[in-house]
Amino acid sequence: MKRSTELSFYISSHYLSALINGDYSGLETQEMQTVEDFHNHAHSQCPDGFEWGHFSVTNDETDLRECEASDKLADCVEVTAIFWKV
Repeated sequence: MKRSTELSFYISSHYLSALINGDYSGLETQEMQTVEDFHNHAHSQCPDGFEWGHFSVTNDETDLRECEASDKLADCVEVTAIFWKV
């Protein structure tokens, strides 16, 4: 039986501290809202029979691409949203 499931996202590396540790220092008000909106979006992707777990950094190498939180070009890292079986 599968105990967890994962979804991957690419987000700007400067959002990591807020997303992973809840440390919003250094972010502007709009950036804080962007992180909160993304966090809510990731929660809403929870599959049936699972509950929210946490985010983890999949790979800390940056890649210039569109950030899935802000929809802007940025140095992004891959993060994984982990959901646990209820």
